[in-house]
Amino acid sequence: MSAFLSSRARPVRILKGEAKLNALPVIRALLADQTSAGEVLGATFARDQGEFFDLILELADFTATCITIREARSGTPAADTLADLEEMLR
Repeated sequence: MSAFLSSRARPVRILKGEAKLNALPVIRALLADQTSAGEVLGATFARDQGEFFDLILELADFTATCITIREARSGTPAADTLADLEEMLR
């Protein structure tokens, strides 16, 4: 497992300042309908690739924060959550 994915890794604020497109609309779309999330991501990529990559980094940071919160609240090690996510995405 890489150092990036180790259970000791903590989320790092990657973005400086406010993102042009908040990750929340994408997360809401994913919870409701994956097609609309794809549309948001596709439109962002078509409009501004730099903004798209900022959004991807924001989503990754949000995910890392959620994993850290889960570890703190439920005691589930971050490594276990990452392994579960990796298995789910295969």
